[in-house]
Amino acid sequence: MKMYIFDQKRVMLALPAIPGQSETDFTMLIVEEPGFTESCMVLFDTYWDRASSFQDFKANDGNRKTQIR
Repeated sequence: MKMYIFDQKRVMLALPAIPGQSETDFTMLIVEEPGFTESCMVLFDTYWDRASSFQDFKANDGNRKTQIR
């Protein structure tokens, strides 16, 4: 998911290409809604807290199924 959070007020999401258009085309959706923005920040923080360091990733030969801390 590609997501940008601006000023803790707005979220911009990249949506997949529309069928029949070039694969490089995409649509951006901007949402300015406090509850949605807060939810996106919690989602980001949750994934960030569970992320592996690059060194751990390399030590595991790039396998995405690393242990969750």
